Amino acid sequence: MQQPTYLNPINFIFTLARAPNTVFNVQSVSLPGMALSTPEVPTPFVRIPLSGGQLSYDELRVTFKVTEDMSSYLEIFDWMVKLGHPDTLAQYEDLKSDCTLVMLDHSMNPIVRCNFKDAMPVSIGSVEFDVTLQDVQYATVDATFKFLRYEYVKL
Repeated sequence: MQQPTYLNPINFIFTLARAPNTVFNVQSVSLPGMALSTPEVPTPFVRIPLSGGQLSYDELRVTFKVTEDMSSYLEIFDWMVKLGHPDTLAQYEDLKSDCTLVMLDHSMNPIVRCNFKDAMPVSIGSVEFDVTLQDVQYATVDATFKFLRYEYVKL
């Protein structure tokens, strides 16, 4: 029997067309979990679970390094402003973007691609500045995205 090989969590490629500066600096991505609600029929004795519930997804979380010119951070910041709190009606846009997460094998060959449909940022973390640091630790930020659905393709 052949020994299985296991997924290496550092072998991945993440793409988001709407934010190329952010994508280039991605440090980590969490493949979202999902849950299926289960409708139940009550009986005098037990509740009987039924199939056909509603599927829901956890949020897509991405951690990226902040570039010195802040372009990686500002891409997400500006996108969120356009989605949620523009100063003028002309600034408002319903901007969603598809994105992909490709998992790679130990030889860096693509094995599975997850396609996320209609993603949009719903939060971006703070950028921390600290003069007490002994060594340079480049700033990283977490961004969270909601999306309509995702599907995978085995490559």
